[in-house]
Amino acid sequence: MPLPIVTAWLHFIKNCMETHIREKQEQFLDLIEPHKAGLLRFCRALSNDGDTAKDLASETIHVTYERFESLQNKAVIKSDLYTIASRLARTRRNA
Repeated sequence: MPLPIVTAWLHFIKNCMETHIREKQEQFLDLIEPHKAGLLRFCRALSNDGDTAKDLASETIHVTYERFESLQNKAVIKSDLYTIASRLARTRRNA
């Protein structure tokens, strides 16, 4: 295959991947937005410290995002967020 065709094909694949990632991020943010304040309150209750609560909430959102595509029912993301936060808090306490 001539080099320009390969380069064009790789550029096309890269654009498709970037579009997919951007759409995934937007979908994820739309789903968690209504739950962010409640998640932070929950993390404060688990940690009894504002800074630790923010770290726990951030880590929870990060882990949830990493698992987002494998979630069976994205409509129940609230329970996933709270379950992950609880498990992370327990892991931190036991460390």
